[in-house]
Amino acid sequence: MHRSYHGIPSLSTSQGVPVNAVYGFIRFLSKLLSVHSPDYCAVCFDHPSATFRHADFPAYKSHRKEMDDDLKVQMPIARAAAAALSLTTIEKPGYEADDIIATLARQSARDGVETVIVTGDKDALQLVGDHITVYNESKDIFYTPAAVREKYGLAVTDLVDYFGLMGDASDNIPGLPGVGEKTALKLMQTYGSIDTILKSSASIEGKLKSIVENNRDLLLQSKRLVTLCDTVPLDKTWRDCTVSVPDRRVLGEFLSRYEFKALAQEMLPKNAEPVKETFFDLLT
Repeated sequence: MHRSYHGIPSLSTSQGVPVNAVYGFIRFLSKLLSVHSPDYCAVCFDHPSATFRHADFPAYKSHRKEMDDDLKVQMPIARAAAAALSLTTIEKPGYEADDIIATLARQSARDGVETVIVTGDKDALQLVGDHITVYNESKDIFYTPAAVREKYGLAVTDLVDYFGLMGDASDNIPGLPGVGEKTALKLMQTYGSIDTILKSSASIEGKLKSIVENNRDLLLQSKRLVTLCDTVPLDKTWRDCTVSVPDRRVLGEFLSRYEFKALAQEMLPKNAEPVKETFFDLLT
């Protein structure tokens, strides 16, 4: 939604409702489904409430500017769009979409299902492993454990500590003061984990030693903040997220309401049969 909002020129209905982000969102989902033909699909949203990370660190994401009104008004429309496509949407108060994704992915992976997380967010890479791949659609890259090691020089199991050391400016996660990618990588390659770094701080040379020793709690907190929660209490499992044929009437009414004429012509051609065997037939 965010990428579409900033990448697609202003687009509104005749009533003045902005829909450029929703338009891109539908295009994205349609392409994803038609090209990759998943058996299951969940679309996860951030709930607007504060999360457990805010309780741990009140300054979490505090520096972010308020979402533009023209994007904010499109978020409920995006939820309706996913529903019109017969896709399962999930959100949970107190948690972020990434936590829901982590929970569903770990569930399905334990059941032996080949699971693909579609996101450009690097935090999701900590979930890569047996049966879990992260797909960055915009770059067309599938991250396997080998691809993660090639990118970072670390194993997937090291990423949470690595991200904790660096922090995350976009989320206002502090990390270890003054430590960037190179220093964090060197510390990880030397000591292997944040716990070992803290236990071995006496052996660290120069001013970095005092930085580590004086920021123990901050470092541990940063690690907690970047760690995705994979135990979100959900009322759905991956088995509830089957990809099914959209109701032609429901989808048509949605596309008509928001005046997506071109999408309607593509997704609901007039010469199509009333009932299709698969959703993908509607996209051809």
